[in-house]
Amino acid sequence: MENKKTFGAYICRCRKGLGLTQKEFADKLFVTESAVSKWERGLSYPDITLLRDICAVLGVSEHELLTASEDVEARNAETLAKKYLALLRRVRWTQYILYGGTALICLICNLAVDHSLTWFWLVLTGELTGASLTLLPVLVKQYRGAVTLGGFTLSLELLLLAARLQRRGLVPHSRPAGHLVRPGLPLGMDADSSLRPHWPVVEGGGLPGLDRGAPPAGQSGGRPAGAMGRQQRRVPARLLVPA
Repeated sequence: MENKKTFGAYICRCRKGLGLTQKEFADKLFVTESAVSKWERGLSYPDITLLRDICAVLGVSEHELLTASEDVEARNAETLAKKYLALLRRVRWTQYILYGGTALICLICNLAVDHSLTWFWLVLTGELTGASLTLLPVLVKQYRGAVTLGGFTLSLELLLLAARLQRRGLVPHSRPAGHLVRPGLPLGMDADSSLRPHWPVVEGGGLPGLDRGAPPAGQSGGRPAGAMGRQQRRVPARLLVPA
């Protein structure tokens, strides 16, 4: 009899805590109001098939209902689990915004400055490398270590590949402001270099027709000017672009 009263008092306390009347509580369980009254006065127990419905309406666990007491440890564990899941969601969305916003800003800046995608690929692969260590473990639920290691390895290889392509020139390099490009010029030449004079260079430096060792005008050093000119040796000229 004492257990029935304890059980009934617990149901009554939970019902009043939710602000329900006996009639409203009975309607939710599809029972009569007198049945609820008997439970709360400790005159009878509810049918065992109603235990799950009573727990759902009162917001308690079956263990708490049967023991007529609150399971403090279970509730604390449930509260901590909810806080942990909420924290994971915040961390996930924060990284989405940071990585996505950074990539978008770099994309716009690269197109605005260079009118092509040059260093953006280095930024993108670098972000993938960082996300594989910070974001991927949060998203994966099974085989977290193996998936994280594989994602990091793959993203690191992509970063090295992008750097290699950038170094070899397969990815267009950024050009300084005011740089002119003339259509039809060979790779590596621009409009400024095509307009510069190209001087043939002879052996020993200097310009054609001039000899470093030749004496000044009027001082032939005992050799006629014609003979000196004939003795001058030239080599095939090379075309160089003056710096």
